[in-house]
Amino acid sequence: MTHHNKEKGMKKIVFTLVLSGVAALCAGPYDRALQKARHVAGPGGDQAMRQAWIQMGGVMHAHRGALPGPGGVAGLKVICGPGRVDPALLRLRDLPRMDERHCPVAYVGNELGALRMLPKTVGPGCPVLFTKPAPGVTTIDVLLANGHVKRIDARYTRNCVGVIRYLKRESREPGHPVWARLEQAAARIDNPLPPPPPKPAPAVRPVPPRPAPVPAPRPAPAPIRPAPAPGPGPAPAPAPGPKPYRSW
Repeated sequence: MTHHNKEKGMKKIVFTLVLSGVAALCAGPYDRALQKARHVAGPGGDQAMRQAWIQMGGVMHAHRGALPGPGGVAGLKVICGPGRVDPALLRLRDLPRMDERHCPVAYVGNELGALRMLPKTVGPGCPVLFTKPAPGVTTIDVLLANGHVKRIDARYTRNCVGVIRYLKRESREPGHPVWARLEQAAARIDNPLPPPPPKPAPAVRPVPPRPAPVPAPRPAPAPIRPAPAPGPGPAPAPAPGPKPYRSW
């Protein structure tokens, strides 16, 4: 092979590498999330959770690579909003009417922040959400931040804090501050605050009864004057005398 052909071959290799790098930089977070979800390892992983991770890629793309919302069931209602993650994939068909005590899934992904900012020794092993330990549950499915689904024997965990501590022990960097935030979030899910008492009805001021209308006093009747006593009156006419006798 001539020197000219070698130089031409090297140019093709460099050009191919440059194109690959540009394509990787242009791929958005959502595309990378799709690639991770399509190449997850582990034959025992839950397919529905992996599908939910694909849909979470769109949510993270809209929030600069982070998962939004508060923790717990309130955060699940945010990421499972219209056009986002299908709640049926997480077995949350009745999610709008659920509270923390009756929700079977614990969501802690909001504590991770932007996933690309976590070191590679921590981020891939951090949980996004997982099924809660409960009586009758034998396996805990954990959706990790790298798109993998990890299964934990429920005998090793009694509550959500136990799940975080189990994953923390397996982490290559268990002292990272993100684990403390995850434990605090799990503790809040284990011991949710009681619902606020209902607001008291506004006090209604009693309306005093209206006084009965007082009739206006009637004017006193004019005094009745006695009739005047009859006077002597005219003298009686004289009695007629005998008619005079006329002879004719």
